[in-house]
Amino acid sequence: MRFRLFVSLFFIALINLHCSSDKDPVSNQEKKRIQSSARNIEYEIVSEKGANGIKITNIRFDTASLHNETKGILVTFTIEASGKAFDSIGLQGFNSYFIDLTCTPQAGKSYCHRNEVFKAADKKKFLHINRDCFISQPTSRTLEVSFPYRLMDMSQGDHEMMVDINAYPAKFQNDSTDLGIKMLDNISPNAQTSISVKIKVRAPKLFKATVTVHSLKLNTKAVKPEKYDFAMGGSGYPDLFWEVYCGNDYIYYSPVIKNKIEYPNKYSSPVFYCTQDDIINLAVVDYDNGPFNTQDDIIEKWTIRASNLKPNKIDTLHFGNLEYMVVETTLE
Repeated sequence: MRFRLFVSLFFIALINLHCSSDKDPVSNQEKKRIQSSARNIEYEIVSEKGANGIKITNIRFDTASLHNETKGILVTFTIEASGKAFDSIGLQGFNSYFIDLTCTPQAGKSYCHRNEVFKAADKKKFLHINRDCFISQPTSRTLEVSFPYRLMDMSQGDHEMMVDINAYPAKFQNDSTDLGIKMLDNISPNAQTSISVKIKVRAPKLFKATVTVHSLKLNTKAVKPEKYDFAMGGSGYPDLFWEVYCGNDYIYYSPVIKNKIEYPNKYSSPVFYCTQDDIINLAVVDYDNGPFNTQDDIIEKWTIRASNLKPNKIDTLHFGNLEYMVVETTLE
């Protein structure tokens, strides 16, 4: 239910794909020290494992911009895979490549992109064989992956970290009439090609935040509550709950109250980390899981930058489809 809600903010947005015509590999002279043209982030290639027909090139880093509404390290790189790359893994029973990244700071928590990709249970089943982090045909594709600072638990200041990019052979089953969507069978534990680079970044201060909703009520002059649910008898009013995201990262959702225009119960999110630039999204939602309605409806959404959250502040908000929403935030 949760992962249908912010469709535009779904984890697939964590990787943005586009074609690249630049096919110049990293030369041996550049391996000592390379300076990224993106945001002056220097990196050093520590190790590199090549395979016939598949290469990782054109690595760049950006720590200046928000990505998916969260401050972090944006890694951009190109995967170049020829027919030889698929011939070699075909002999081992594989028919695709899974591209994974891991970011490991000297002090903090390691962040693995694979964990983000497969955090939703349904994503362990049917997947597109040639989108996002999977490559199943010869191509030159540029990918972007963001590592949020809030999930790496680093103290404010300068940090050295390792970034590993790996291409693992993968196997999809031929179990669907759809040529693009297949059941993922397995991913090899051994990378076919990989590169490890060392970078230095200046991590921002992390804050601890919580969001509490004391109560809320729909504005029936602005929206017809009965439009949200089809009911065989009964009010047909929405089944209300609220939820909070930090950027794309899901934090919490409250219990569902059925057929109501008011949500009188107080609930709080768990404590979560954020930078002052991260965007917090708080949505009031109608839960749908019936034969006629299968997708949750966002009734109203409140968006705020973390730097604008007030410590131990209670506000009564009046906007859009809400007559009121009493919100308490903490930031420390």
